[in-house]
Amino acid sequence: MERCLWISPGETVKTDGFDRVFLGDEACGLFLSSADITDEVNALTYTGQRAGIISPYLTPEREADFLSMLGRLDCQTEIVVNDAGAYRLVKKSGHTPVLGRLLTRQNADPAIATFSQFQTDRIVLVAAEAVLLKHKPPPRELSERFCGTPVFSVETAALFLSDYRKMTIMLDLLPHGMPGKTPENYYAMLNTENILISIMPCRSCNDCPQKETLLGTVRGVIKVYRKRNTIYYKYSETPNAENVGIPTYVTRLITN
Repeated sequence: MERCLWISPGETVKTDGFDRVFLGDEACGLFLSSADITDEVNALTYTGQRAGIISPYLTPEREADFLSMLGRLDCQTEIVVNDAGAYRLVKKSGHTPVLGRLLTRQNADPAIATFSQFQTDRIVLVAAEAVLLKHKPPPRELSERFCGTPVFSVETAALFLSDYRKMTIMLDLLPHGMPGKTPENYYAMLNTENILISIMPCRSCNDCPQKETLLGTVRGVIKVYRKRNTIYYKYSETPNAENVGIPTYVTRLITN
């Protein structure tokens, strides 16, 4: 089983001991217009390190930057995509698409449903005080794009497997349980640390925390964090983190 590392833009992390490195961000597209990440991927490739890129869901404004980024890569590279449009662009470019966790997330997933569908206000604890955490769900158009693709359905599997005999998907290691199996011919890359709760739509870079920010604690047990537009908790901080086994269909573990 491969050990993979996910590095966000602007971070400096040692890559020793990892079989594969992924660079990028699934909620912020600013890095697409910079050569920094593609230069780093190319440099890692030259030293024999396998490297890939994690890309955000695309808006029309990001499409040209995304295509430019793909063109700057010197070798065939795995690109984690988070919407069907990015998938098609990667396929056409000759690089290898990996289905990202925004694309593979299901509406029924309680990690998203409890926050962004059924509750927009929630009481959380900050230090010793109870405060009201207000979280607005993404617009319906975005919710349908990254929540409405049931990757474990036969129909969706057929859509992507008609292009490739084998596909890799990115999933979160969920304390409330993992799927018993995935569609045949799917490999799974399992994210084992920052578990997605929801994605907030972009508004202003001035209000977007570039560093990890503690939002509060749900039920006094699980800490909820925000970094850029991603809201998440840490698998290592969940009560039963050591008791959940890795499904047999997982071929890579990714930590961030």
